[in-house]
Amino acid sequence: RLERDREIGRDLGALSDVDKVSGWWHQVTAQPQPTMGERVARLRRVVIAVLCLLGALTGMSVSSVVFGYEGLYPVNLFALLGVVVGIPALLLALTLFALPGWIPGLSSVRDAVSGISPSRWMGVWLDRYSQLELFSTFSDRRRRSSFARWQLLVFSQWLAVGFFTGVLLVAWLLVVVTDLAFGWSTTLQMESSSVHGALRAIATPWASWLSVASPDLSLVEASRFYRLERDGVAMARAVQMGEWWPFVMMVIIVYGLLPRIAVLGMSYWRLHTATRSLLVADSDTTALLDRLALPTIAYNSEASDDWSIKSAMVAVPPSLEAAQATQIMVWNDAV
Repeated sequence: RLERDREIGRDLGALSDVDKVSGWWHQVTAQPQPTMGERVARLRRVVIAVLCLLGALTGMSVSSVVFGYEGLYPVNLFALLGVVVGIPALLLALTLFALPGWIPGLSSVRDAVSGISPSRWMGVWLDRYSQLELFSTFSDRRRRSSFARWQLLVFSQWLAVGFFTGVLLVAWLLVVVTDLAFGWSTTLQMESSSVHGALRAIATPWASWLSVASPDLSLVEASRFYRLERDGVAMARAVQMGEWWPFVMMVIIVYGLLPRIAVLGMSYWRLHTATRSLLVADSDTTALLDRLALPTIAYNSEASDDWSIKSAMVAVPPSLEAAQATQIMVWNDAV
């Protein structure tokens, strides 16, 4: 094995540790059936697909409720955006705040909350299949814990991406096939100008290039409603209240979907780093890298001139003269 791995190491040349392990693996394995690593990678893709589908179904169910419109009262913008965008944004902020593990109390809270997460359930299933105990448990080993944390975050972000995709799909279908009307209502004494200023601030990322998705003061004033009103809404006002849908769609995309995609990309990058660190730190991998880098040592004069140790190895040892009472221990043929 030493000779084989040393020859493979010479053929691989100067590569990174992970590339050396991968190159060695492809040379020593000639299995026609998929390896365990390939099966786990394929199952991870299946898990992502299942989580996306689950998130989409959840988003479609939630959006069918919050966009519910029977014609008596308009869809409440505050309730709609609070449920669809506000609550997920708060959960994302808490996740990112507790993720580094700098505060011990938050780490325990994170682990407790992750126990009810579908991504954690999928990790448990993967662990049972692969018998690796990597995907769902935060063990004491730092590298293994880092790998599990970022892998579960990838799973959860795919679930969130599916959720917002389902919300946007149902919202678009309702806009196309129904006459949605949006409005706002509050018990607080708030002026329309204050609400308009807040909404304009929310629309800042796209106001300069998509003005139709930025509400003006007249739209805000015309959209306030009270549930005690019984006279109905005039057709012109109803049509005007339907002009909110571009703003609603952009809020869901910019403040709901895009942050999840950004966190997903960051999670994949950190997961890639954690995976390489977990692989290289393994004791079997360390031993393999040592064998791949093991030099060839020749102890006779016929050794290749490429090795500079030839002259030192064939040097004549000095003579030794000892008295009769001298005791000598010869260690590893050193003398």
